[in-house]
Amino acid sequence: MMQNCFKNFIIILFVASAINTQAATPTISDSIDIRHINLILDITDYADNTISGSAELDIKIKVDNISFLPLDLIGLTVDSVLDNTGNTLAFTHIGELLNITLPSIFNTDDSTKITVYYHGEPEQDGSWGGWYWNGDYAYQLGVGFDAVPHNFGRIWFPCFDNFIERSTYRYEIKTEGDKKAYCGGLLESEIDNGDGTKTWIWNCNQTIPSYLASVAVSTYTSYTDTYVGIDRDIPIEIAVKPEDSTDLAASFINLHSALSTYENHYGAYAWDRIG
Repeated sequence: MMQNCFKNFIIILFVASAINTQAATPTISDSIDIRHINLILDITDYADNTISGSAELDIKIKVDNISFLPLDLIGLTVDSVLDNTGNTLAFTHIGELLNITLPSIFNTDDSTKITVYYHGEPEQDGSWGGWYWNGDYAYQLGVGFDAVPHNFGRIWFPCFDNFIERSTYRYEIKTEGDKKAYCGGLLESEIDNGDGTKTWIWNCNQTIPSYLASVAVSTYTSYTDTYVGIDRDIPIEIAVKPEDSTDLAASFINLHSALSTYENHYGAYAWDRIG
């Protein structure tokens, strides 16, 4: 009887291990560092609530004998994966695990770029969080309260979705012509594509974890100001609906004094923008 129970336990353990397709773990960051992510996304399909585009990941290897790149990505369809020379790479995508076969064995201090092309409808969390389409809004919250772990970058781009990995980001977001995309960092440019759409390019020059990567699209305008910090003047830019701009200014009447209090207690503000 005991022997049969032990065999059953081994079988259950093997099956549980085989179906565990969740890759979100901090241990991968001990082996591979994602230094930068360039997200190029089309967020114009409000009818089907879908996004499409690519994520280019600049990675550096931290240990020897790395032949796979495991990424977190849930609910989206991967169309193809290319290496830095444009060659197609093999991959599997089961559950939350996108496992990419690298073009060769990589060792300590090697680096390369991998581009993932994908599309689909980003997931919304069961209770609160994830991606929302609401009227003329499209935005994500970065976290999912029912998700394990709670960080939820993996619903809209491939990443190491843990609280350890930190990367810089560049966002190239295509929107309908009457809408504007807001992301973290500074706006580099606004491009009129000549077809009723625009592309908004933002750069986040400080490293952040995946759940802090952000995008929001709507018929926004900008509330702008400048905060005179202890080290430098810092631009303030906050997204707001035009009809709410007066209320926003009143709501943030104490913003300068709050920032001054934080700087005096914790040091100079570290980011490129307040917003």
